[in-house]
Amino acid sequence: MSTATVLPNGDGTTTNWQDDSGGTTNLYTRIDEGTASPNDTDYVSTSVQNQNVYFQLGDMPADFGTATGVTIKLRVARTSSKGDFIQFVNCQLMQNDQTTAICAASTITDSTTITTYSYTPSITGATSKTAWDGMRLRVKSGTGTAGSCRIYSAQVEVTYTAVSGKIQRVTALDGLGGVGIRLVNPGLW
Repeated sequence: MSTATVLPNGDGTTTNWQDDSGGTTNLYTRIDEGTASPNDTDYVSTSVQNQNVYFQLGDMPADFGTATGVTIKLRVARTSSKGDFIQFVNCQLMQNDQTTAICAASTITDSTTITTYSYTPSITGATSKTAWDGMRLRVKSGTGTAGSCRIYSAQVEVTYTAVSGKIQRVTALDGLGGVGIRLVNPGLW
């Protein structure tokens, strides 16, 4: 088994989400450093109930064969714990159409302390490279009217079965009493 770590590299739908400066475009740049080396001074947030935000993730490696497992890592916090505070609901991986689920939704744990959480949802959709290239990470806010939900960093780790290199054609050469083998177009199949 091999593992690929992919980070946000683009925005999907981001309605009612903004960055720490109030901007509404290129939100992924605020959370794209991964959870191993997070920058807790920048983030994306919402104070609006029941809002999805989608982040495009990088493509799978060239040797990606079949997805066998996934871990979603989110570094998050909410800003309030008093009264009717807004909180996170769940996260999920979607194909690049933002509609077709790749895995089950995972309930997000959150608190007022910035914390990294790991989720290992089951794969429920397609497992091919085509389906996983450019997938979207969806994060949803829940109900509540006080405070906001903040995402500080995100990354996705995908365990997969790698395809191996295959010889596409072998040619036996016979010349001057010798025999040799020439490989033509070896590569990943």
